[in-house]
Amino acid sequence: MRRAYILPYEIDGNKFLVTIIVFPETWIKIVAMIAENDKVSKDMHLALLKENWNLFEVTYSIDGFGNLFSENDLLQTTNFDNFVSEFQAVVFGVKNFFEKVAPSFQLKASGTYDRNHAAWV
Repeated sequence: MRRAYILPYEIDGNKFLVTIIVFPETWIKIVAMIAENDKVSKDMHLALLKENWNLFEVTYSIDGFGNLFSENDLLQTTNFDNFVSEFQAVVFGVKNFFEKVAPSFQLKASGTYDRNHAAWV
């Protein structure tokens, strides 16, 4: 059975949920939804891949519904310093998206705090 820890987080005045999902015996996934699928264009996909290449520790991903996330995966055997680094990278990924990627697509910063997060937990 996996466990999820959901933390409200404010980034530049917008509320997001950073979710830590612990999978049995192996992985920890840290995710923050950046935008729902109706805000994510196909042209944005290329920009996100470029950002993945340019940034250390930041990973942009799109789920099966087309929703955009900043996320990182790490082994449960990781140490606390590495966990903190991965967590901070997820938060930085949200901030970076709205500062560097979103303006090219006329997308304004908007929190996803009130979205249904049950799909990925």
